[in-house]
Amino acid sequence: MPRGLVVSRIDSSSRRQLIAVMVVLFVLPAMAVVGIIQNFDPAGSQNTFVTGMNSSGIVSGYFTTSTSGSHGFVREATGKINQIDVAGAVTTVIYAINDSSQTTGCYVDTSNRFHGFVRDSLGNVTSFDAPNASQTFTSSINGSGQIVGTYTADSGVTYPAFIRDSLGNFTTFSPRNSRYAFSPFINSIGQVAGTWQDAREGVHGYFRTILGTLTTFDVQGANMTIVTGLNDQGIAVGFYFDSVNVQHGFWRTAGGTITTFNYPGASQTSGNGINYGGTITGTYSNSDGVVHGYTRDTAGNFTTFDDSDAGTRSGQGTFPQAINRAGVITGNFTGPKSASHGFVRR
Repeated sequence: MPRGLVVSRIDSSSRRQLIAVMVVLFVLPAMAVVGIIQNFDPAGSQNTFVTGMNSSGIVSGYFTTSTSGSHGFVREATGKINQIDVAGAVTTVIYAINDSSQTTGCYVDTSNRFHGFVRDSLGNVTSFDAPNASQTFTSSINGSGQIVGTYTADSGVTYPAFIRDSLGNFTTFSPRNSRYAFSPFINSIGQVAGTWQDAREGVHGYFRTILGTLTTFDVQGANMTIVTGLNDQGIAVGFYFDSVNVQHGFWRTAGGTITTFNYPGASQTSGNGINYGGTITGTYSNSDGVVHGYTRDTAGNFTTFDDSDAGTRSGQGTFPQAINRAGVITGNFTGPKSASHGFVRR
């Protein structure tokens, strides 16, 4: 499920499904011409899911086929796509890439267990598990090789978060009384932001400083707050649902100031990614349910865009996932048959 999926209504069943998916799942050159969209799919793919991009324009993600499990991929700035599979894995998924072209993700072994891995720019893969973990899920990697993710060691009752440094040392943490601390993001200085669920299935945001101080937060009036990205200034971006389950975007500074926003006139708005300069990308939809992409600059100006091959029925459309320093965006679009494909917008 793309992180930018616009949801118009959340009931208790849908809430649990969203949380379950987020536990597991977790944009090109600086001189490129703005507004040009290039579509892509790895060879043999049935669905393509983009998960990130570094400052050089290298895209990470995974894809599914009609005959086997998921496979990871890295798409170079030239457009060349390299398929990545961990040796012996049934399924391989890549969730993030850093500016050294290290990637991190998860793979599933023949016993249906999830493990984390990191792959360097030369293709060397190191697999790992959090301490005493029965399942390990990764979600983000920074330029120092620090990786964050989620794990469980008790048959899936709780999912704490972890930080793994470049030497393989782990630090584990979670908000007090949390059941899940899922899909965390880490920036270049080691700040972490993410989403957590309490015992009553309430969903909130959290921010962790480099010294380990952890603060939880909610957008005022929200019944559900979800973090979808973090930049190097410590600004977290995401979306929330209000008391009548309408979706809105927000960003939160490292100091704790929260600003909410909506695409002008939209029925639903989601913040999905934020770059170093503070430009946000995400999705919005109107009453017809078709999903569109946008950018929002620091002055609050919006620019809308759509992939020309995107479908035009409710739930279909353009789903930006990430934006890099140069303002290049990557994400997914769903076609008329609702299959998912990748795109890069320069």
